Amino acid sequence: MVNQWAIHFNEKHWDEPTKFKPEHFLDESGGVRQHPEGFLPFSFGRRVCLGESFAKAEIFILFSWLFQHYTFSVPPGQEGKFDLKLDLGSGFVRPLLEYDIVAKKRF
Repeated sequence: MVNQWAIHFNEKHWDEPTKFKPEHFLDESGGVRQHPEGFLPFSFGRRVCLGESFAKAEIFILFSWLFQHYTFSVPPGQEGKFDLKLDLGSGFVRPLLEYDIVAKKRF
C-alpha cells in the first residue's frame, strides 16, 4: 500500500502543502506542469488505477460544464480561510471537510 497522504503532503515536494495553492501545478513560465514530483493521484506501478484515462476525461467534462454555467467565489468575509489540514481519523477513511462557496449562474 502506498501512503498517498504522506506523498501529497510532503513539505520536500510542496511549499505549504496544507494550503490550497493551484500554482503548485504551474511551472516558472505559468504553464501546466505535466507530472509534478510528489503527485500520484492514481497511484503507480502494478497498483495504478485502471480507470485513470476515463476519470481524467470525465473530470474535464464535468468541470468544463460547471465553469461554463456557474461562477464560483468565496463568501464575503471568508477570504483566506481555506485550509487542507486533515483530521487523520481512525483508519484509511478521512472525514470530509466542509467549505462554503458561492455559486452564481452565468445566464
